[in-house]
Amino acid sequence: MGMRTRNLRVDGLKFFLVCMVVLGHCIQPFRYDSMVLGGMYGIIYSFHMPLFVILSGYFFRVDDLAKEAWRCLRLFETFVVVTLVFWLLSGMSYTWPLVRIGSCPSWYLFSLVCWRAIGNLALKKMPFKCLFALSALASVMLYIVLNVGEGMFGIMRTVQFFPYFLFGYALSLRIINLETPKSSFLYVIATMSIFVFMLYPTYAIHTQEFQNVGILHWSKMFGVNILGAAEVFLFVKIASIAMSYAVWRIVKLPDCVTYYGKYTLLVFIVHTMFLPLMYRFCESLWQTTIMGVFTIVGALLVTKTKLHVFVINPISTVFLIARKGQSK
Repeated sequence: MGMRTRNLRVDGLKFFLVCMVVLGHCIQPFRYDSMVLGGMYGIIYSFHMPLFVILSGYFFRVDDLAKEAWRCLRLFETFVVVTLVFWLLSGMSYTWPLVRIGSCPSWYLFSLVCWRAIGNLALKKMPFKCLFALSALASVMLYIVLNVGEGMFGIMRTVQFFPYFLFGYALSLRIINLETPKSSFLYVIATMSIFVFMLYPTYAIHTQEFQNVGILHWSKMFGVNILGAAEVFLFVKIASIAMSYAVWRIVKLPDCVTYYGKYTLLVFIVHTMFLPLMYRFCESLWQTTIMGVFTIVGALLVTKTKLHVFVINPISTVFLIARKGQSK
């Protein structure tokens, strides 16, 4: 499959979403202090990770197994480094830092390795529609049979978001096209969803949004029958799709910002590493917001130097430099 030229508008959208990730983490300690903060948190989480995963799939392509294995290995290296730094700065508060990753944003990196590896292998063996249907079925089935998904490797999130990753891949190949049609009903659903997120009990919505609680456990937590829990799950999924579509169509950042979209991973990594310090030392929303802006600006400054490759892949970068030195 030939190389695809980068879509600068999509790069800009990636940068916008990583800023939303940072903002969501800034609000997180205070999300239950007021209805406004809880609603803002719910709105951000309704689209920022689903669309982030869609864009990860958008930039994915089926490739030679050796090349994809190298990419996945480097991503796994990043996951290990970021998770261990997060664990150390968190005061080593959980026993198995590379296994129990539910509270660390690095779950996304581990999941990305899984999505890329499975996608690369499976799409060589079966049609896209078949894989997408299987991923959607697995997502629903896991939600039914698995109660709490923040345990081993955050498996609930990995499986729940895989259909979004495949959806992004389909967008890049024009199997699905969101650029031409204007589905006004999705804007209506997105607008209605905003009001629901502002008015519905925030904790109940948040546990559903991030796919970390299964239907049986959720129904016991809130005293709702299984049918009611399934209805909330369905609403969150529909709202997620509608909100993601609206953001995809509406958000267009200026060219001076879209350039930084290719450094989204670096911003995410730097922010994740500093996140425990933000939660430990910042006691108000304005303090967490300043810290969040600081990590974004700091990461962008690092991109001006050659150090950014060491931040993302310290071990493999040293290995490659040493290998080049030996070959001369």
